[in-house]
Amino acid sequence: DETTRPVAERPPAARHERMLHAARLFRAFAVVSSPHARPTRRRPTALARWAPFGSSSRSPRVSASMSTAAEDDPALTARKKTTRAEVKAALKALTQEEMASQSAAIATHLLAQLSCFDPDAARNRSATDRPLRLGLYVHCARLREVDTSALLVAALALLRAEVYVPIVDMPDPAAARAPPSMRFLQITSLEADLEPKTMGILEPTESLPDGAPRPNLETHATDGPLDVLLMPGLAFERTGARLGRGGGFYDAFLERYKRKCEDAGWQTPPAVALAFDAQILEEGKVPVGSSDRNVDALVTARHGVLVCTPAGARAAKPGK
Repeated sequence: DETTRPVAERPPAARHERMLHAARLFRAFAVVSSPHARPTRRRPTALARWAPFGSSSRSPRVSASMSTAAEDDPALTARKKTTRAEVKAALKALTQEEMASQSAAIATHLLAQLSCFDPDAARNRSATDRPLRLGLYVHCARLREVDTSALLVAALALLRAEVYVPIVDMPDPAAARAPPSMRFLQITSLEADLEPKTMGILEPTESLPDGAPRPNLETHATDGPLDVLLMPGLAFERTGARLGRGGGFYDAFLERYKRKCEDAGWQTPPAVALAFDAQILEEGKVPVGSSDRNVDALVTARHGVLVCTPAGARAAKPGK
């Protein structure tokens, strides 16, 4: 099966066709991420969704309601604000060429070093084995996130694998401190199963082509958990400390899914973050509170896969 063979082992024609397909997808991602894109099915609460990522003067009430827990320490809140501003400035200084180069290197590291992307392992799964389950994110170019296009293509090409990507559910703006909510829905096609939402970010459609609800990870996958979760963030330390953009979506999901895994007797999946080099700070420089969840591994262009916890080691191929 040419789709699951390592790129270097494929015939030149197959590699050329795959590269053209990836290039077309990259252009599609760039178009919907453009500030000139016209999102479809824009949600009524679009501004509320991105309030934590922009100026707090836009909607401070909504931003506060989306916190996973009250930050009672003014000093911690101030440090987070300062750190976010500094890292955003560093990301803004990156050129498109630098981001594309680092994203490609990160994808290469992941495809070579994470066991979930091993085509031989996927090919050897029997019909009685449960499917491999991967959680990925669709990057937002305007937020200057690591490009995941190549990883999504590779994941969808794996045999006996289920791929889940996030969709954000906004709380009622009138609800006081309503918790952030994010679901992971299964997709089988980038072209047919995703649609641009706020800021051009691609999210899964709620329904399948036949009108049935799209499979939800937390209700559909009853025989085992995700095998790995790839996620973004804003600032990281090599210890696994993570600072997000302020919405609390991933922190809330990680906590909820951890409880689900514990209740079912499953291993919690390794959380693997993708980051540009500018997002990796010195130890002790990332301010975190009680509701901030660490990651198990980091992947950067310069350092490859950095294992932070024993769970992170599980995600890597043996000997990597």
